[in-house]
Amino acid sequence: MTDLSTNPDYESWLESNKSLRMDANNPLFDEGRRRFHLSRYEFAKKFALDKVVLDAACGTGYGSALMADVALKVSGMDISQPAVAWAQKVYGNDRTTFHAGCVEFTPFEQNTFDLVTSFETLEHTLSPLTALWEFVRVMKSDGMGIFSVPNGWGLTPNHFVDFNQELLEQVLAECFDHVELYYNNSGGRMSRTAGIGPLETLDDGKAECIIAKCSGPKKSNLPEDLRDFWTQEIYESVFKRHQEYVALRKSIPKLLLRFFIKN
Repeated sequence: MTDLSTNPDYESWLESNKSLRMDANNPLFDEGRRRFHLSRYEFAKKFALDKVVLDAACGTGYGSALMADVALKVSGMDISQPAVAWAQKVYGNDRTTFHAGCVEFTPFEQNTFDLVTSFETLEHTLSPLTALWEFVRVMKSDGMGIFSVPNGWGLTPNHFVDFNQELLEQVLAECFDHVELYYNNSGGRMSRTAGIGPLETLDDGKAECIIAKCSGPKKSNLPEDLRDFWTQEIYESVFKRHQEYVALRKSIPKLLLRFFIKN
């Protein structure tokens, strides 16, 4: 992967990577998509006043910069070196810094942040619980986490987990005492109701994305060794999916037989 820190042609990189990376302040992208992505950062900004913030999987850094308008300090982090280079060049300053790292194992000390945000991230990980436990580790005991996931979009080449409300609540309950859920809709795709609001108030279609505002990190339940936890969860998840695949393969002949008998 090319290191863009020495490459002046940032716009060209953004253009060639726009299917996976975006800058919501850049007119290269559709205005509706830009507003949709910015909306969740505007939501988080309400809770960032005078806080030390981690924006995990920050991408090109536009959301980190938005929260930095009111935060004491924002650390953006992303696994993509080119994205970090873009973020540092475009949005970096004395209160907004960017770092390379993965959400499962961040480079930060424990009990560092008042607020941890991570939007449209967990579905990209092989071990969502490991990422959440890492957020708990670096979060202060009275800290808050704000996360979002797509709601029932199905598996894609870049999504390893297909989140819905039930699954999201299940994994968050492992790590936090209190969870509030909100819908995050662009309007038109799954619901005509655009914007962000309490999930239980949505009576028009379904949430396109779900935002979770979490507090009460369960520090006492934090696994002693996240790397061992990560390995265990990966193997359990892969084994479960393999069993489901085998069961599906076995059921196909029976389903076909029923079809032909019926017809």
